[in-house]
Amino acid sequence: MQTLPTRIGVLVPSLDPVVEHDFQRFLPAAASFHIARLDQPASSTPANDESLTRMCNLAPERARPLVDLGAELIMFCCTSASFFKGFGWDRELAARIEEAVGVPALTTSSAVAEAFAVLGIRRAFMATPYPRSINEREQAFFNAHGVEIPAFTAFQCEHSRDIDKVPPGAIVERVLAHRAEIDECDGVFVSCTALRAMEVVEHLEAELDRPVVTSNASALWAALRRLDIDGTGVPAGRLYRSGAAVDPARAA
Repeated sequence: MQTLPTRIGVLVPSLDPVVEHDFQRFLPAAASFHIARLDQPASSTPANDESLTRMCNLAPERARPLVDLGAELIMFCCTSASFFKGFGWDRELAARIEEAVGVPALTTSSAVAEAFAVLGIRRAFMATPYPRSINEREQAFFNAHGVEIPAFTAFQCEHSRDIDKVPPGAIVERVLAHRAEIDECDGVFVSCTALRAMEVVEHLEAELDRPVVTSNASALWAALRRLDIDGTGVPAGRLYRSGAAVDPARAA
């Protein structure tokens, strides 16, 4: 009898359709993903503290049905919500979810920091959809993780519902316009789970000869790694070919 795929529970902002798009496109057959949504008002603005706090507070409750379904891991897929309170907030949020539901939890920001470490990225050029205030918080968060963000570019989307409307080609064009800054960095980071960046990672890496990390690529990679699922065949950049697709702590 064929074994069913390992189930990953995914918590995603209600105005973000891109996590499902990316996970459906790139998830290996050995895993399946199951979504619960975290409420956002239709008028929500990117990285609004009140909205981010509401989503974080809802996370443990929304994770419970996913665990009842058989999810072996909870992935909190919102970058800004997992860093906006500063260094250590990502781990605190994951711990709250784990305590509530009894299975391991990860956040997107933790996954990105882990991806930087595995790829040896100490300086990263960043692209985001956020306003300057949250970009500066993100800089500080990753600086505390030992990664300098010396420069960034931002689409400055007015509403959260507008982020997924940024076409992949526009992301490529915007990043490539900053080759000079990128040449001074070890890699590129495209932040936000609602930006359609995972599907252009391979193209950007070929153009820049640098590793490119995105929120969704990191989240999926980290989830597979924790569950000892081979992700080396996923066509989403050097991260998946890094030789660290399986978590050595679990494999030991």
